[in-house]
Amino acid sequence: MVYRRETLMETGGFDGALKALSDLVVCLAISSRHGALFSPVAFCSTRVHDDSLRSRTLGDLSTFNAVLTHFERTAPSLAPQLFDAQLISRTKDRWRFSAAAIAPNNIAALLTQHSSSVGQIAARTIAPVARVTKSGSLALAYLILRPFDVIPTLWYRYILAMVLRLKNCTTPKP
Repeated sequence: MVYRRETLMETGGFDGALKALSDLVVCLAISSRHGALFSPVAFCSTRVHDDSLRSRTLGDLSTFNAVLTHFERTAPSLAPQLFDAQLISRTKDRWRFSAAAIAPNNIAALLTQHSSSVGQIAARTIAPVARVTKSGSLALAYLILRPFDVIPTLWYRYILAMVLRLKNCTTPKP
């Protein structure tokens, strides 16, 4: 996201206690206050390094849980109309999935933190599966932690992006 420094400072800047997730929280708060544009076509990519702040934040359960607690406590003050209970809950589950992707050996522990009984049952079931197939257990974790994202992910990341690429390929260039 591109924004002016004054806009960043208006939100209070980056919160160090949120570690690698502070930039996302700031971007959401700025978008809530000033609006934003979205493109389903990727403009860049990132590489995840084992020793990056993101990997360290998501890979260490005690650090990660401290970040989740801090987020839940402080986010509503940044953008009260945006960070309601539902968005906070969904954001925490999205981050739990990201943590599972960084450290698949933590999938069962992350699922036990999920509020639904499905998460609790899956946590007991997934532990043996995770030892056999990481990708299968990660796919199951996605469906449990992010069921609300399945359709939008298919739509925005795959279908709409493909349509835009095809349209771009067939449109004559001036």
